[in-house]
Amino acid sequence: MPIILLPVAAFYLFVVIEWDQPALIKISICVFAAYLGLQLPLLFLKNKISKRQLSIKRAFPDSLDLLLICVESGMSIEAAFRRVSMEIGSQSIALAEELTLTTAELSYLQDRARAYDNLGKTHRSRRRQGGLHGAPAGRTLRHVTRQTCACSRRKTATCA
Repeated sequence: MPIILLPVAAFYLFVVIEWDQPALIKISICVFAAYLGLQLPLLFLKNKISKRQLSIKRAFPDSLDLLLICVESGMSIEAAFRRVSMEIGSQSIALAEELTLTTAELSYLQDRARAYDNLGKTHRSRRRQGGLHGAPAGRTLRHVTRQTCACSRRKTATCA
């Protein structure tokens, strides 16, 4: 962006418009345009990240409820993740992508704990949610669902 904005600003200020200002002011405007070109991609990226995180945060309690229902109905955890990722896709594409990635990691990684930790890093949870390391999946998911629901009530006064 700075490589594009600098010549465009220089061309516009020195050739296109007839502006009776010293060259130093025009050059400083060009440098400012280049600086703006450095900052715009960062601003765009921050905006995309925050929108994605908000989408995941809003859909996460519902996905936990669905995951708990699937596991308690007898599905394996991989099948439950796959099912929830298909169902939650209409509410949050970002969370569906993350759950699909977790499903793939559960299938291919030797250490299943790593797949759960990767999902936790995506969700940026401040509390350690334990994962499903050795504990029965239903009990752990029920506990995590209650924790998330209680946290949602405190912050937004709504809970699914």
